[in-house]
Amino acid sequence: MVNIEDKELIVKQSSYQFTSPTKGYIKVDKPEIIISGTVASINDYYPSEVVLFVKKVDNTETMLMLEEIIPIIDGQFMTKLALENGEGLYKVTVNSLMAGPRGSPAYIEITNFYVEYL
Repeated sequence: MVNIEDKELIVKQSSYQFTSPTKGYIKVDKPEIIISGTVASINDYYPSEVVLFVKKVDNTETMLMLEEIIPIIDGQFMTKLALENGEGLYKVTVNSLMAGPRGSPAYIEITNFYVEYL
């Protein structure tokens, strides 16, 4: 079993960089976290948004609590994510949004990290 506290922040899409968080596991004492970063333009075009999926992870199940869309403005994104389900461990997955087959949205994972709210 991997020690979650040693998790690195692995960014799977090279055009994205994160200024917050910088690790794959963080502890917070307030029910919020700043998620911010930049994205390089691709052919003079910036993606218009990133999508967060936030899950609360406990011993028995993982439940999807929140999907949040963050606009990308001039290559930058920033949000204050509220951890509304109380203390515990949250998994946050950051995705880019692409047009999928038949026009349905496809979510491509950029990175994921854990937040422990104590």
